[in-house]
Amino acid sequence: MPVSPSQVPPPPSGRPSDKQICHYISEMCLELSHLARRPNFRTISYLLDMARLESEKMGKELPG
Repeated sequence: MPVSPSQVPPPPSGRPSDKQICHYISEMCLELSHLARRPNFRTISYLLDMARLESEKMGKELPG
């Protein structure tokens, strides 16, 4: 189940961390790529998968 912004506890500053943003982006890209898994949306699905992978990679490289 995807994580909605309200389920991610905000850091003390009240703003999401870069790591939280990467996680959120990867979750949203995953959901959208599933919606785009139709013959007419192959390129969109592919690009969303690439964005998800990049966001996951970046999130792993960030501290914290």
